[in-house]
Amino acid sequence: MNENKKELLKELIRQLHAGASPQEVKERFKRVLEGVSPMEIAKIEGERRLLDWKSSFNFSNSSQNQ
Repeated sequence: MNENKKELLKELIRQLHAGASPQEVKERFKRVLEGVSPMEIAKIEGERRLLDWKSSFNFSNSSQNQ
């Protein structure tokens, strides 16, 4: 998957997690996901969750140090 598609997919996943309805992003998902395997989608979602977890961990650690 090229980097552009990967970034677009990450953004669509962020929008869904932020509360956007699936109907709002459905057409964009269709265009971005054309030719993308389910394994690639799962990998990107896993990367995003890891980054979210790291961000929350770093934020909570930095607030405890003050």
